[in-house]
Amino acid sequence: MPTERSTLPFVRFFIADPRHYQIAVLFSLLIYGAGWLAFDVNGRQIFVLLGSVLIVQYFCTGFFTAPSFDPRSALISGLSLCADGTPHEPRRRNAGE
Repeated sequence: MPTERSTLPFVRFFIADPRHYQIAVLFSLLIYGAGWLAFDVNGRQIFVLLGSVLIVQYFCTGFFTAPSFDPRSALISGLSLCADGTPHEPRRRNAGE
């Protein structure tokens, strides 16, 4: 039984490359962690980190003669670093201290 392909544009967008889904999930986790869980990351840190990874990706593309600039892998790395925040109050390693 053949399956029908979805005609919805956003479904085709996510099916075209799994990195699109990964970027969406990491961005959602970053918003959730920074907004609701109070991770210790602010907008300036996010901007600087994402800008840095994209600039490095761009220059390394030219330096290593890659065929074209592709920001998706750099965004995944940058969003992973941003989403790996810590809560404002540090946890104790030992409860007896």
